[in-house]
Amino acid sequence: MLDAGPLIAYYNRQDAWHEAVRRLLDEEELLVLPMPVIPEVDYVLESRLGSGARLAFEDPVGQVYQTVGLPESGYARVPELNGRYPELGFVDAAVIAIAEELRISPSPPWTGDTWEGSRPGSPGALAEALAQALLPF
Repeated sequence: MLDAGPLIAYYNRQDAWHEAVRRLLDEEELLVLPMPVIPEVDYVLESRLGSGARLAFEDPVGQVYQTVGLPESGYARVPELNGRYPELGFVDAAVIAIAEELRISPSPPWTGDTWEGSRPGSPGALAEALAQALLPF
């Protein structure tokens, strides 16, 4: 399952993680993309890289990615997660809620420096939240 960070790195050739992410995603057979991530990636690509990068992402969305929406139960889970990890925000909490529902793990929330285009500090919070939320799996 993908979050915005790896996708932004994939479409940004100047990103320090571009090659590693490109190799990883090009090898995967099934790329699950939570629908709440789509507008976030769309916005960051447009604002930082321009319409070419945004269109390169948008064009294959329905063909390359298996898109999944936030289930009804996820709308209650998002505020629970944000109550415990307020720095997550809606999209990251929604990704966790979708992962819980599907019983799969999101892409690694790379630690250390943030992904190019990610909010500072969010990978640590996301990693902690994922560890707590996905422990039973």
